Formats: sequence, C-alpha cells, structure tokens
Amino acid sequence: MPSFVGIDLAASPKGVTGLAVVRGRSISTKSVHTDEEILNLVVTASPEVVALDSPLSLGKGPFRDFELAAMSKGFRLLPLTMRSMRLLAIRGMRIAHTLSSLGIKVIETHPASAVKSSGCADVRDVIRSLDLEALPGSMSNRHEVDAAVAALVAMCYSAQTYYSFKGLEGELVLLPEGLCKGTCDAVRPKL
Repeated sequence: MPSFVGIDLAASPKGVTGLAVVRGRSISTKSVHTDEEILNLVVTASPEVVALDSPLSLGKGPFRDFELAAMSKGFRLLPLTMRSMRLLAIRGMRIAHTLSSLGIKVIETHPASAVKSSGCADVRDVIRSLDLEALPGSMSNRHEVDAAVAALVAMCYSAQTYYSFKGLEGELVLLPEGLCKGTCDAVRPKL
C-alpha cells in the first residue's frame, strides 16, 4: 500500500516539526524535533513522495521566480531574505538532499497556499473531499495540521493531479484547483 509524507519543518530542531503520513484511506500525524527523528519516521513510512513545507532552494533575491508567479495569483509567501526563512531553507535543503539520496522523491509545498488552491475551507474539508479520515489524536497542533496538508499534496502529486508554479529556481506544488468545488477529478489513494 503506497504512503505519502508531509513535513511542516521548523527552522531549528528547538521548534516543533509536524509530520504526517497518508497510508490507504487514513492520515496520521506526529510532532518531532530533530533531523534524526524526521528522517527515521520518513524512512520507516517508505513513502512514494515527501512534500516539505520549506524552501528547497535559495534564490537570487527575496523571492524566487516561481514564488513571484504564485504571488501574482494572490498566494502569500514570505521572503527568503528573512533570517528565519533562510535558516528554514538551509535545514529543508539538507533534509531533502538526504531523502533524495535514499531514492525518495521530495517536493516543495506551502500548506496555506495549497488549501487556498483547492477551494476547500480547511484541511478537514480537503480530507473529506479525498475520501480519507484522520486517525484519532491526529492534527493536535498547527504544525501537524500543516503537515497533513503537505502529505495530501504529496499524494496528489503522485497521482499527477496537482497545481504548481514552476521556474528556473524550483517548483511550488499545491493541491488541485477546485478540489472542494467539484471542478476537478477527485484524487483517491489506490488500495
């Protein structure tokens, strides 16, 4: 049974990182801190795709080319010139590199923008639209909620039903447009 992982990465191991796994028709979440905890949980899940809520490249200016395209469509992103965003990007690139070296596909996402692109009210609306269910105790904090959205983006990416902004400096992958408005084909996990 395929699995998909979402990570809402903190800029530092001192902060809370949310991690979510979609397997079958269920989604579960957990809060972790260290790179080792993140990598161990991802490797154990053996995902097809990992969606990381973190910049996975450093651009030449405050915003990368694909972020400027996303912002022109009304999506709100933070500049890489902010110290915390730069630290987040460095940690995200390191984790993505490690996972990629293990043969795991890693994509960049932004959960707030992903929910907006879907036309859904919130993550629970997305979960219902995809005919999934959150396991009891899941999504107990905002980091786990964002990780759940990221895992759903990973699942949609694997099914090749997603919305994205792509440029020379990378790609931002979001949920398919109109998911909750019934204007796109529903993406459901294959059991």
